[in-house]
Amino acid sequence: MAKSEGQSLRSLMVPEAFLRFFLETTGSFNDFMIHVPGAGRQFQKEEFVCKASNAPSIMVFLQWFTETQMFEVYTTERENDRNVVLGTFEEKVLEFQSEDHGELFSDHRRFKKFKLFGKNKKK
Repeated sequence: MAKSEGQSLRSLMVPEAFLRFFLETTGSFNDFMIHVPGAGRQFQKEEFVCKASNAPSIMVFLQWFTETQMFEVYTTERENDRNVVLGTFEEKVLEFQSEDHGELFSDHRRFKKFKLFGKNKKK
């Protein structure tokens, strides 16, 4: 493989790895948006952190990540506007849920290991 082909492949794999990681760890986000009478939609952060994963390292990551400004803005937008246009991440969550990874999104999306990149194809 030529050097530029290797760099090209890496430039595709890195974003894919991050996307898969976030799909696995935060893809269950909407399950924790509840309607509270008189207050509208609210994100249940503690429930999300506790139930999104049973892996201690993922829980630590989620505890940190849910405190970031990026996540706060994301949840606030979804709490305040039910008609938020689906972005790339939301589209990928729906796509991911409909693929072979359904078991990942059962039981409040408990983190499970599986092959991240592609499927074994036999020709």
